Amino acid sequence: MHDQKTKLLAVSPADQFAASFLGVLKPFFDIQLASTLDMALFLVKEWEPDLVLANMSSDLQEFPAQCGEYFDNPQKSLIVVVNSLPTSLDKYHRWNVSALLDTTDSPEKVLFQIRSLHGKVSKFTVSRGSSSGSETEVTPFKEVLGLKIYENDYMVKRGDQIITTTPTQFKLLIAFANHPDQLLSRTWIKQEVWQNSDISPRSIDAQISKLKKLIPELEGSLMNIYGKGYILAESHKNAA
Repeated sequence: MHDQKTKLLAVSPADQFAASFLGVLKPFFDIQLASTLDMALFLVKEWEPDLVLANMSSDLQEFPAQCGEYFDNPQKSLIVVVNSLPTSLDKYHRWNVSALLDTTDSPEKVLFQIRSLHGKVSKFTVSRGSSSGSETEVTPFKEVLGLKIYENDYMVKRGDQIITTTPTQFKLLIAFANHPDQLLSRTWIKQEVWQNSDISPRSIDAQISKLKKLIPELEGSLMNIYGKGYILAESHKNAA
């Protein structure tokens, strides 16, 4: 049996929103688009999406309030897109909003945030056809330095704690995790993480330094080999 895609309902009256974001999301989600409040409420009830991405225009202000009970379910998520982040979050807490996204964010960043969030709220699934209702983990992970890295869900965990990374930090971590005990040149890292965009070796070093501060487990294992590049020396860490 093939895996079913996560169901994502995009609620927005704006065609530009659909054009810019949904094309990036489509390969990863089963998507329905609602352009009116009535259509959105109907699809929430009848289609039962896992994720709802709501572009909050004046026409849709009543939508989150009317779906509040639906998002009490921890396996469901409401992501609200706003023009600018609000100073007060009280309203969004009442709506059980899982995340706020800014309309100035790139589609790629939105994809990262949505997939990361979905990985946090849907770590387990009830096995179909099982009378016991036992839960089984559905997302494979790579374990590096005691961390669990869920590459498909853009998530890093230390025990039960979720480590929040930027898209660049996550790509860097995956690059090193997939090539342990291998010397990676800055040229290779630039191609792998930044797709050869115009970033200087100094900026690459700065990003790696930020990653090491975020994840202390990398200290002593992710080493800078002068003039050559970086190596994630797992064997060195294990021998320490």
